[in-house]
Amino acid sequence: MDRIARAVTALTGWPRVAAALAAGGLSALALAPVDAFPILFVTLPVFVWLLDGAAGAPGRPRRERFRAAAALGWCFGFGYFLGGLWWIGAAFLVDGDQFAWLLPIAVTILPAGLALFWALGAGVASLAWRPGWRRILILAAAMASAEWLRGHVLTGFPWNAFGYVLAPAPVMMQSAALVGLWGLTLAAFIVFAAPAALLPRASAGTWRGRGFALFALALLAAHAGYGAIRLAAVSSGGSAGPALRIVQPSLDQSERWQADNEDDPEGKKAALKAILADYNARYGTNHRLSEFDLYYQDVQKRIKDQQWPNADFPAAQKIDITIVVDMLLTG
Repeated sequence: MDRIARAVTALTGWPRVAAALAAGGLSALALAPVDAFPILFVTLPVFVWLLDGAAGAPGRPRRERFRAAAALGWCFGFGYFLGGLWWIGAAFLVDGDQFAWLLPIAVTILPAGLALFWALGAGVASLAWRPGWRRILILAAAMASAEWLRGHVLTGFPWNAFGYVLAPAPVMMQSAALVGLWGLTLAAFIVFAAPAALLPRASAGTWRGRGFALFALALLAAHAGYGAIRLAAVSSGGSAGPALRIVQPSLDQSERWQADNEDDPEGKKAALKAILADYNARYGTNHRLSEFDLYYQDVQKRIKDQQWPNADFPAAQKIDITIVVDMLLTG
């Protein structure tokens, strides 16, 4: 492993670019629906070692270090976002005869733009780069900050935020109640980049690098352990439970505009009327099928009302969980 770490660090030119793109692309496997997050224990250390070669060279001017690290951050980010957002192109196939030509543009321009935030994070990290375990913390802080910016600049685009990789199952989602998405993002960079604190051995130190790796494992264990405790404490009775709404029934994207969608219209209408009747009974509303958009707007308002404490706005008037099925949800 030490030999591999040294070889990755020594890469230059196009091999370095290819390694960053490949590592970023493979990192997307950690996202749903694959949720293969252990792969990050390989790809994140590769990212760190590549940055060692770009930013860790002694005596290199700060501007050159920034440029080299930013280029690597962009390549890694482009691979990650391309691998995680390729499905956006499916929308251009609905009326493919008109819009299919835009597919390659859409699935590359968006990842290229989002990768600029990762370029910024890697570049900033390079300016404070230190050997050993400290570079992991520096990179984690810089990249988590870059992800926060991505989630807020120009109203934000936090899709596939890196913190999601630490939440592949309910037991690993609970810590978000304590630290939020951006806290999970910081923890994810620390945990999965931790193996780079051990290698290469010449720059990793001895007991300090091992201690940091153990700290990262303890952080991961605490993350999962808290989730297990929190879920175990949830009572299965004595409560009405969360308010759950299904906003749109399942419909395959390829069937959305087909004429045979009109099959059994009365059955579908009856199902929608039953949904509205249940909603009206719970919230004291009077929504009708002829004004279905008003129902949508009311659902959105009750979701947004979660921002207010229950003392100011009763919990019974809010919606806790909304499931949107086969519908592109933005905004």
